[in-house]
Amino acid sequence: MSGNGYFKSVDNGGLLMPLPFGASLSRVAGHSRVAVYGHTPSPTAGTDVWEGAAAYPFQTVATKLEILSSSASDAAAGTGAQTMMIQGLDTNFNPLSETITMNGVTPVQSAGTYLRVNGLNIVTAGSGHTNAGDITLRVTGAGATQPIARAGYGYAKSCVYTVPAGMTLLATDVLPECGGVTTTTGIVFGFTRFGPTLAMQITNEYTTIPGAILQRTIITGAVVPATYAVTLRVTKITSTPTEGFCSLNGILVDNTQLV
Repeated sequence: MSGNGYFKSVDNGGLLMPLPFGASLSRVAGHSRVAVYGHTPSPTAGTDVWEGAAAYPFQTVATKLEILSSSASDAAAGTGAQTMMIQGLDTNFNPLSETITMNGVTPVQSAGTYLRVNGLNIVTAGSGHTNAGDITLRVTGAGATQPIARAGYGYAKSCVYTVPAGMTLLATDVLPECGGVTTTTGIVFGFTRFGPTLAMQITNEYTTIPGAILQRTIITGAVVPATYAVTLRVTKITSTPTEGFCSLNGILVDNTQLV
């Protein structure tokens, strides 16, 4: 008890917390948090939840990428995004990342070659504090678009994630949402896994309508093995949804922790 007559509510011992919190704070060896957030501006059946509004174009071989903006202000000395970080996997599904200095509407090529892209995030910006234009990361030579970071968001809203080699993803919850104004509008989202050769399997499906937030907590976790990709795919729409959203959260576990 302290001198003012109150018992201390926190002692000097170790702090106990649920596993997801510990993983998020990097306090559990071999465990880390995965969270991806996606948006589709025009959902249709057979498409994934990312800004490209199409079935996500997974690459089958590692390739150089290029990044550019729709605004000249996203440049080294501009008021918008100055540098962006690519997070992905190499040809062996090992983590690979780099920070690229933007050059406005002129494409800048990556140093690394990427088989998968798991994230695109702003690192530094000018006085505008975020990206002024839509930033596109695509296969070099104006090839297939990977993620798109819409103006003002600072990251690519893409609900697509590939598990690195030697790891296992334990998906803990998904949050799908349907844009629109009437209850006659709806989207059905499917929890979708792609194997390393892109064989696809859709398991759980989630029905959503506008204004009704639907969070699905997977009590025992959904296991996604190393080198597998997971997305939330639109499997059905009713009427004309204006847009769709999905987030996926989970714990990434080093497989050495599972033996």
